[in-house]
Amino acid sequence: MRGLILLPLLIAGVLAPWAASSAEIACSKGDLEGLQAFRIPPDTYLRDKSAEVTLTIDVGNDGAYERVNVSASSRLREIDRAAIESIKKTRLTGSCLRASSGPLHVHYNVSLTPNGVDPDGITRLWRTTSE
Repeated sequence: MRGLILLPLLIAGVLAPWAASSAEIACSKGDLEGLQAFRIPPDTYLRDKSAEVTLTIDVGNDGAYERVNVSASSRLREIDRAAIESIKKTRLTGSCLRASSGPLHVHYNVSLTPNGVDPDGITRLWRTTSE
């Protein structure tokens, strides 16, 4: 019986440092200075008429981007490159810049038929931090 009580405590002790080691901070598009409409490159074939790509960005203390990487590819080089070029025209400002020293993550969903999709293509914007 005593072993059954200790097992949950042991599991909680092992998982607690992992759970506390990273945090997610939601950001808004208002934190991106210079945000523009996403431009799908001409002659790009979107089989499903849409594509998704996620970028991970290292941000300097001044909001400038130090490194931009594709963390989840659309599997279309043209779309991935367009997302990188689109975000490079912006700079991080506001509460999102002050909220964390971790990377910025930007999820794009671009569509040939923009029904319900924002022209900038951004559906989620967040930062992660490690404590």
